[in-house]
Amino acid sequence: DDAQRGSVQHGAHRWQEGYNLGEVTREWHHLHGCVLEELEAYGRDHAELGSNVMANVRRALLDLCGEGVSSSVSEYARLQQAAAVGRVNDLERALEQVNALQRQRAEVWREAAHDLRNSVGLVSNATVLINHSTASDSTRSKSMNTLQAGVASLKFMLNDLLNLARLEAGRDQRRIAPLDAALLLTELCENAQANAMERGLFLRAKGPASMNVEGDAAKIQRVAQNLLVNALQYTKRGGVTVSWALGDGRRWYLCIEDTGPGMEEGTAAPLLSELKAITAGDDSVPGDDDSAPDADATGAAGSQMTQSEHPGEGIGLSIVKQLCELLDASLEFESERGKGSVFRVIFPVHYDAGDSRSQ
Repeated sequence: DDAQRGSVQHGAHRWQEGYNLGEVTREWHHLHGCVLEELEAYGRDHAELGSNVMANVRRALLDLCGEGVSSSVSEYARLQQAAAVGRVNDLERALEQVNALQRQRAEVWREAAHDLRNSVGLVSNATVLINHSTASDSTRSKSMNTLQAGVASLKFMLNDLLNLARLEAGRDQRRIAPLDAALLLTELCENAQANAMERGLFLRAKGPASMNVEGDAAKIQRVAQNLLVNALQYTKRGGVTVSWALGDGRRWYLCIEDTGPGMEEGTAAPLLSELKAITAGDDSVPGDDDSAPDADATGAAGSQMTQSEHPGEGIGLSIVKQLCELLDASLEFESERGKGSVFRVIFPVHYDAGDSRSQ
């Protein structure tokens, strides 16, 4: 029994050490040979033993080593099979996650195509009215405004699509440098005040007057910009509060809270499950030139948000998600029907020296 238990332990130990099955059996063969040599030497030194005694001893050694090899190899094979099952399960879970991400990406691009089609339809209808020979001056004027808004919307959407494609292709890099996050966010809110007032909404900025951290200013602005655009877009009454604060010295927080209808009622609802999955996951959480904010996407916050309608909110949130991954930031999300949504982004205060990487 002791030999049997020892054989099982031998197989487990060798498996843990990374031996392959051939090495395990060769080790047993070597042990068998060593013990046999000892027995033969003992037999030569004790001539008084009968030949039948040594024959029985060799038979016992053969049985013992045979059972030992069987037990050791069986335990090794069992553990190897268990590890293989674990790897299969890991691969199946990874495949499920990839399929889920592909479905979410397909939904975002489907929404983008739908929004693009709507915008193109508005532009097309406005163009027809402008060129219609019987159209009145008033109709032409309204159609011209519609045309201008539609073209601006298309430009905004195409810029978002290009940004998203660049992010997904891993062509964006983060460029870490010292910055005053409070100044950046204050200027963003000031540029967006006119749009909030036009909608009859309040826009509050709350946080310390100065907050020196490290990060990629252009990408942090893009994250805040997209979240603020979405919040103003969906909120019909009340307003939006943008706040920031230092955490425990290792992290700082950006929070954008609105009094809108909640994510479930918005066109970005398909991203809700993905955002909740991000929140439930771990906390470790790409513009050819990001030395300054994108000219169309983030550089002119006020003019960008003066459009009465902004299609493609799902794309905006996808960009936020990927930028957060690139910046090692975690994204927390809460939404309640009829009471609004809260997006909280948690950024590192410091990065490794010389940090610059692609997604």
